[in-house]
Amino acid sequence: TGSAVRFIGGKVGGWTLSTTTFTGGDATIDSAGDITLGTGNNVVKLSATDTGNRLSVGDSTMSSAPFRVRKDGALTATAATITGNITANIITANTEGTIGGFGITSTEISSSGASGNTGLRLKASGEITASKAKITGNITATSGQIAAWSVSGQQISSDSDGIVLDGLNEQINIAGKDGLTSSATG
Repeated sequence: TGSAVRFIGGKVGGWTLSTTTFTGGDATIDSAGDITLGTGNNVVKLSATDTGNRLSVGDSTMSSAPFRVRKDGALTATAATITGNITANIITANTEGTIGGFGITSTEISSSGASGNTGLRLKASGEITASKAKITGNITATSGQIAAWSVSGQQISSDSDGIVLDGLNEQINIAGKDGLTSSATG
């Protein structure tokens, strides 16, 4: 008690002691606050001195490791398989991926095997393709195409304008015929 022992070098139980490190085999404990297990890209590092990363696996350079945890909590895992529940405020697919059989790219979510006009496709541009859609509720359209019919404002007309359903004036116009009106307007 009350005495101090000072070593600046030597060996203790298979560990080499230097002024700032304990080294044994492929393990190093640094007095600055770093622990390294392994060498090269077969390494695990725990660091209190790295400017951003605190834990890394798989690369001798912490910022390049395929698995790393930053001091702010950001996680990088380049080949992760995660099971269980995931809770997140934002999920971003920058290139591609899948969720429950749906493919994800940076601009589209699509059902398995969907392409062209088949399957279900939701595009970032707002386009929806649903080859077997069953839609309930209200549908509002002020423009577009339904089979050989065009939707424009308050009218639906055949491609040749031979038949026009005019919702604003409550008329059905057939080419060569006078307008047919509803009983409400005479």
